[in-house]
Amino acid sequence: FIKAVKDEPLPMADRAAENTRLKKDYPKLFFDTANDAVWIKGPVGDDALAVHPTDRNGKKDMSAWSTEKTEAAMADYRQACDEGADAVRVILKGLSAKLATRLPEMINAITFCL
Repeated sequence: FIKAVKDEPLPMADRAAENTRLKKDYPKLFFDTANDAVWIKGPVGDDALAVHPTDRNGKKDMSAWSTEKTEAAMADYRQACDEGADAVRVILKGLSAKLATRLPEMINAITFCL
């Protein structure tokens, strides 16, 4: 994921910044927390690698830019995060089931320790 960001969006933003005269118009690399994505905001010129990324709702974000390689790497990252969360959920449910048989004893122990 980090390699994909270093290989394409960073150089793309740098090339666009070289062609921009006003500092306020420089493209900026940012992390979108709502979409778990690294995108470029601002003009990128006519870079052949540039595409408008898709947000978490499946809509194209016309105010942001990315590359196909970066989008694929981010999709893999999101899938790995989802698989990790699912694995943790299964382990916690199993632990919860094991502790459920001992719940009355745990409540008594907590009550008398106070």
